[in-house]
Amino acid sequence: MIDEKRIERNHQEFCFPRRYGTDSEKLAFKKIKQKIEKLNLKVKSQPFTFSTFYSNFLLKTYVFLISMVLLLKYFNTADEIFIIFLSVIVFISLILFLISRNPENIKFGKKLSSQNLIIKLNSEKEDNKRDNRKKLIFIAHVDSKGQTFSITNRILSYYTWIASVLFLVIVFFLRFILQADFFWLFHIIASILMIVNFIAGTLILINTSNNKSDGALDNATGISIILELLHHFRIESIQSKKYDFWFLFTGAEECGTMGARIFLKNLQEFDKNDFIIINFDTIGNGIDLFKFGSEKIVASKFSDLIFESARECDLEIRNSRKVIGVHSDGWIAAKKGFNGIGFGNKNSYRYVHKIDTIDKVNYRLLYNFCQVITTAVKELDNN
Repeated sequence: MIDEKRIERNHQEFCFPRRYGTDSEKLAFKKIKQKIEKLNLKVKSQPFTFSTFYSNFLLKTYVFLISMVLLLKYFNTADEIFIIFLSVIVFISLILFLISRNPENIKFGKKLSSQNLIIKLNSEKEDNKRDNRKKLIFIAHVDSKGQTFSITNRILSYYTWIASVLFLVIVFFLRFILQADFFWLFHIIASILMIVNFIAGTLILINTSNNKSDGALDNATGISIILELLHHFRIESIQSKKYDFWFLFTGAEECGTMGARIFLKNLQEFDKNDFIIINFDTIGNGIDLFKFGSEKIVASKFSDLIFESARECDLEIRNSRKVIGVHSDGWIAAKKGFNGIGFGNKNSYRYVHKIDTIDKVNYRLLYNFCQVITTAVKELDNN
């Protein structure tokens, strides 16, 4: 049975700073492992090391390099010098792009260690007939981080910077085409855009991470949901007859989704259509759902069952057409070609990484949401 008080206790136990690669993240994993072992379940640890370069420096490097190109163009640098600088910057950017295609393999920069915890129900049994069964993978990341700016402000700074770059390219092109006719007008417009670009770029560059966020929304809610679902699905009599259940607690999600990347990389030998990824991340006072992967597979049917169950429980779940979270485990699963569903809450972004505290979480909503998930899984099993 789903227990609201247990959800609340578990959630509050994990509301403390637990930045990736730190002792506090290790403590969170230790607490989770102890809770799982008390349920007499087997848990497998998947340790890994990772570089912070991809998450903490790569985008900032791109921002700096592109802004330098625009600055050189703004001052009408001699063509020969501009071409040399542009060639060097393009070459550096190409190298960085090739390196970052598989960020979990990056070996330079500051290296830290983390882990994933994996619990498998049903599939642990010695039964060869289970090899072709579908698998529901419930995912939540364990780590948290604080930042100089909230997610909302950080996204705003990136959008502003990108818009200034696009408009500057247009202005420089028009200035070249029209030559002296409107030179001063274009110069004034370019000056304003360069100031905007400089301010937005500076905000991006000075936005650093720290270990000061309690991570109540991001992602103690996900941890408490997964733990409660484990309580429910561990009982043999209510386990699915058609699906295996995997539960995954990932590490270093806040540093380029490293834990999810490592885990999904190890699934390459399997058929991706045998998995339905269900990711829980940043659920506070509302729930948004997004689907990823093929619409023709069972993941789409599962989302329909969730909406149906939510209506019966009088719980509002909003349908989102966009992946929630630029760097979330659900986002990386979609990017890697897996199918599934992600849950989050867009309205919580203004608090995340900045004032991410317990008072932003509705426990009755988490309780109802767990009821919805278990009901939808039961109906999926019956179809």
